[in-house]
Formats: sequence, C-alpha cells, structure tokens
Amino acid sequence: MVGGEKLQQNANKEAGQEEKATSDEPKEENNLSGLKDIYSMVAKFLQLSGQSEIIDYKAKNFVHADLTLKEFNQKQKERNESLLGLALKANTQDAKAKQPDPARLMAAMLSGNSNRMKLELIHTLGQGDDQISMFAGETVIVTDRNAKCLEVMEKQLAAGHKKLGIFYGSAHFPDMEKTLMEQGWMRSEEEWLTAWEIPKTPAKVKPQAAPAAAQIGRAHV
Repeated sequence: MVGGEKLQQNANKEAGQEEKATSDEPKEENNLSGLKDIYSMVAKFLQLSGQSEIIDYKAKNFVHADLTLKEFNQKQKERNESLLGLALKANTQDAKAKQPDPARLMAAMLSGNSNRMKLELIHTLGQGDDQISMFAGETVIVTDRNAKCLEVMEKQLAAGHKKLGIFYGSAHFPDMEKTLMEQGWMRSEEEWLTAWEIPKTPAKVKPQAAPAAAQIGRAHV
C-alpha cells in the first residue's frame, strides 16, 4: 500500500534494527488517512474485515512494492491529479453502471442488516470491470503504482526469487496484465475465490387453510 514501507521499518525497529532518525526530514502530509476510516466504517457495517487489520504486512516475505507517501503526493502534483477528481470523473463516466436504490439502501442501513446492504451493492460491484474504465490513461493511482510494483518484481527476480505473488487491488490488474504480456509473460491459469456469501431470504410460507371441521365449529359458535 502507499506508505506501507513504514510498516516494515517499524518491524525492523521492534527487532532492534532501528536506523538513525532523520529529524530534519519534513513530515509528509497523509491525504489518504481519511480513506482508512471510511473503509473501516463500511467494513464493520458489512461484517467484513479490513485488509490493514487482517493482513500481516510485517511478514518477512513481504516486500513493499508501492509508492512511498512522498512519491505518491509528488506524482499527484505533477499530474494535477486528486482522489476527489477521480471520484468525480467516475461519477460522470459511469452512468451505465447499475446504482443501488437509495430508498432500499437507506432501509438496509437503518435495519442494521448487513446482508440487505450487500444485496443492494452487489450489482454495482459486479460491474467493477466497467467501472475501472475511469482509470483509463495515465494515472498515479493505477499506472504509476503499477510501474513501481513491476519494477520491484524485476528486482526480486534478479535477486534469484522464482515464486512471487503480487498482492494488489483488482483495479490494478488489467493494466498490469497488459504490461506483463507486452513483456512476454503468459497467463497459465485463473482462479476465483468466493468473497461474499449472502444467504437467500427464506420464502414466506402461506398460511394453510383451517381444517373444514374447525371452520364448521366456528360457524356454529
């Protein structure tokens, strides 16, 4: 993740490998901090787990393959790009995507039923491939981060590592796959895993007609 190199640095400090502090280095503004709070809130409501809470990014076999926060902010300035701008672009370009019904979405939120919420969102999320078109062209959030990731991959291959896994979000993969194939790589297989399981709502059972004898008995009364 962007800024994830600090997780490994913290792990090194805990292991007694603390490097000399660079107090003269200016503190970089983190304009992504608000996203984590939003993701955590949504994940909690949907009874899902946030990746930063579950994934051990300090694992020894993890290598940071993303932009640093400083690099990310600098590249956004160079491209005159912002997360808000991308969101507005998606809102104007993504008119074909099926949007959740506001009334049912609000009802699901008020009910506290995470499955009802998932059912309202699932069709929109299912059109994710079409929504990725918002990232078409050169962008920091996809293109530049992908370039950094594949640069790290090449260094790991040069170091003799043969079994590598790229742990990235799905929006990155179309561009990443295109670049890899242009470099001569080939896809050998594809596997899908279940992300959500939403139980079906039980069908309402129609009340059975009362026995004839009971009906006659009530008639006499």
